[in-house]
Amino acid sequence: IITAFYRDTRYGVPLLVQVLLFATPIGYPLERVTESGLGPVVKTLYVYANPLTPLIDGVRRELLFGEWPQGGPLLSAVGITVALMVFTYWTFKRFDAVISDVT
Repeated sequence: IITAFYRDTRYGVPLLVQVLLFATPIGYPLERVTESGLGPVVKTLYVYANPLTPLIDGVRRELLFGEWPQGGPLLSAVGITVALMVFTYWTFKRFDAVISDVT
């Protein structure tokens, strides 16, 4: 929706996706972040705010170690994802008629 009204924002979307890729523990284990010198608030935000972090960590735990994924972060990822889906659907339906006129 933002790119329909402000055309220059389409250049920022790939940058945002790349930043989220580096903020998700794909090439490094989650324990490296939690054992670092970050404060407890930053660690909690890192684990619970990024919905991809518990999913990637859960797949890594299952495939490499045969362990179950952590329940709390996984539930927060599901909650954030559902909330974002509802918000996105609501926003799209709200601006649906306007977007077709702009594009």
